[in-house]
Amino acid sequence: MIKLISKDLEITNGYVEARRKTFDYDYPMHWHDFFEIEFFISGGGNYIINNSSYPIKPGMVFFTNPSSFHEITDVKNVTLYTINFTLDACNTSILSDFCLNKPYCAFQADTKSIVFFESVMNELIKNLKNKDITSTMLDCILAKISLDNGDDFNQNGTSSAVKEVQLYILNNFRGDISLESAAKSVGLTSSYLSHLFTKELNMNFKEYVSNVRFEYVEKLLKYTNMTIVQISADSGFNDYPNFSRSFKKRFGTSPQKYRQNFINEKAFSKNK
Repeated sequence: MIKLISKDLEITNGYVEARRKTFDYDYPMHWHDFFEIEFFISGGGNYIINNSSYPIKPGMVFFTNPSSFHEITDVKNVTLYTINFTLDACNTSILSDFCLNKPYCAFQADTKSIVFFESVMNELIKNLKNKDITSTMLDCILAKISLDNGDDFNQNGTSSAVKEVQLYILNNFRGDISLESAAKSVGLTSSYLSHLFTKELNMNFKEYVSNVRFEYVEKLLKYTNMTIVQISADSGFNDYPNFSRSFKKRFGTSPQKYRQNFINEKAFSKNK
């Protein structure tokens, strides 16, 4: 069964959890309300993110954000490092350099990078009770992932304040967020943040939040059996009639028909 994994269960200290583990079983489709890095050092299988499949090999690195759906299949004696963390655990300017440009990262680390990831992750695990050390180690890992993916710092010209708010939205869009709460999170006035959003992203705050929520809605429709009412609520839409109207305006069809069309297309592709 596809399920949401909560940070309250997985991150006991509230900011980061890390471990090295070995297993030989499939991990079903899931998503979570925290960020995750997984680094494989042995074994095989398939890692599927948002319907894209990647072979598991030693040195593969995967990063997923709170809106990514993923599973591990055909597992063969896998050993990996897993780091689960919240925004409180890292330098958000480093995280945003790649997190805001793509919904996930998946790449094969080279020999030097493998040595780096394994040594730094071991240090992070040893120092989980020290937030300063674990945050420093995590920042190093995030910076290395960004560099290995060829991400240029601030490549889209977006200010650090707007990028922090984008991450704030990504981490809180399921709840009742507002321009006021987002502005407070970065120490700005609501009017100035609104000005920055429109200037730098060519859309207002409300439009941006709506885009993030609807991208999430699409995934829930495709990959879960949740009811439309449940999907509306879980995506942060508190007014179901308004959600239904907005969905139809955006996609040209109802949520029910959108889901059925996806099921039909998937069945057609499978039978070709």
